[in-house]
Amino acid sequence: MAGNKKRRSDNEGLDPKSVKKSKAKEYWKSQAKAKYHSLHSIEEGSQGIFATCDRGREARCVEEMYRLLGQVASELYGLDLSDDKNGGGEDDEDEDEDIEASIQKEISDLKGAKPEKPFISVKLDVECVIFFRLKPPCEPIAMVNALCAGTVENRLKSRHVHRLTPVTRIGKANAEGLEAVAKEVLPPHFHRSEECIKFAIKPTSRNHSHLKRDQIIKIVADVVGTNHKADLKNPDLLILVDFYQATFAG
Repeated sequence: MAGNKKRRSDNEGLDPKSVKKSKAKEYWKSQAKAKYHSLHSIEEGSQGIFATCDRGREARCVEEMYRLLGQVASELYGLDLSDDKNGGGEDDEDEDEDIEASIQKEISDLKGAKPEKPFISVKLDVECVIFFRLKPPCEPIAMVNALCAGTVENRLKSRHVHRLTPVTRIGKANAEGLEAVAKEVLPPHFHRSEECIKFAIKPTSRNHSHLKRDQIIKIVADVVGTNHKADLKNPDLLILVDFYQATFAG
């Protein structure tokens, strides 16, 4: 009877060795992707760079950013990061080799502790967005400018990285946190002279609805002060304010 028939396994009829190899490949593929995210939360007070990419390409984007940041850090600060994570595998058909290399790298890393890197990836639960925390001497704005210049000059190659946003400071995503970071970050740009500076404020929110756009703009504009003029079409300075869940980046 039809009701007594057992459901066939999805792997029935396949070579057991092939099935085992496929499962092992998927396991190590997930491990290789996961290991690139060395931190699991964005720390308050830190600085770094947001990068966007296509959906499903976050791991490739992280690999590529490690390579690009390593090149720029070497050019700007003379840092030797040759033992850092190497990214930039351009073709999907090379993924098996990338996974094998990742496994060997992970095994060698376990043999001894290494000094903390000047930049490190942070795992986010938002699609198409990655974040790298930077530490001195690496400076977000300088590194993003160098990355863009290198791409324009065709010295740096990028396939998966789309938009870059430098982050001067991370704070709590509430009115008090926004005001505190604004008072720390903005004075060097606006309060050192009497010159009138034209500015624009661009807030962006990801998985955040506590503060509305108008509230964000007002808090930041109050810190800038009345001596300066808002100009959305031709600003001298653009203030980027990115909100991510319970944290924000300015």
